Amino acid sequence: MLDKKDMQMLKEMMETTVKETVEITVQKAIEPLQKDICDLKEEVNGVKLHLENVTDRNISILAENHGYLVKKFNEAVEAAHNNHVNTVQTSYLIEHVANLENRMQAVEKNMAL
Repeated sequence: MLDKKDMQMLKEMMETTVKETVEITVQKAIEPLQKDICDLKEEVNGVKLHLENVTDRNISILAENHGYLVKKFNEAVEAAHNNHVNTVQTSYLIEHVANLENRMQAVEKNMAL
């Protein structure tokens, strides 16, 4: 029969075996996760590089072109404003000349009488 000492030794052996089995099982479960984490880190680094090299460059190009377009737009607005001012002045002058012509005709009629 097994005495208390033998039972204690069996218990310790089983605990050790269970502990080793659990450690091996956990290690096997962790290894694929570690690989996945490494793959994700590489992917993140790739995305960072893409952002730095491509996206940032494209944003800079867009910003430069935006400045150029704003300048051109402001020039066009100024030209349109000047054109509008000229149109208003021309309209005023046409009306003023027509008024002067009418007055001149009235003066000619008065002189003819």
